[in-house]
Amino acid sequence: MHLSLGQAAKETGLDKSTISRAIKSGKLSATRKENGGYAIDPAELFRVFAPASKATEQPVLARDTALDGGSENQPLHMQWEVAALRVQLEAATLRIQDKDEEIRDLRHRLDTEGEERRKLTLMLLTSYHAEQPKAQEQPQGDAGPIPRAPAPIVQPVATAPATPKKSGFWPW
Repeated sequence: MHLSLGQAAKETGLDKSTISRAIKSGKLSATRKENGGYAIDPAELFRVFAPASKATEQPVLARDTALDGGSENQPLHMQWEVAALRVQLEAATLRIQDKDEEIRDLRHRLDTEGEERRKLTLMLLTSYHAEQPKAQEQPQGDAGPIPRAPAPIVQPVATAPATPKKSGFWPW
């Protein structure tokens, strides 16, 4: 036996739109009929939504005290809540593990990059100190003129004489 959308709404005490949204979001599975309606399995419906009872017609305060007190669905509700909390805990644990792996990877990259930077700095300093004495060495006996770079050659630029611009008007 399957329930229609309206029957499911009556069984749970919810609106048809709430159940329809649950079906569309994938929280509740249902089969589409040829006429466009839904065929909802009662077990699937009550897995997602609690069945309507006289507690739904009671005032809000009485309903809350009935749920807190010792209602029939409380053990089931507690099991569902424990399962949901376990899923949340597992997801949080996975996120923490991913974060720790990312931190380890970033620290490794930082250490590697720092070591490479130190090696390159040492290479640059070594090559700089090796070239500096060669540049300071000059022959002591032959103190000749210091060679200079040749002066740049400047060539004159030819300019055309400025001619007055003719206007496009006829002078009459």
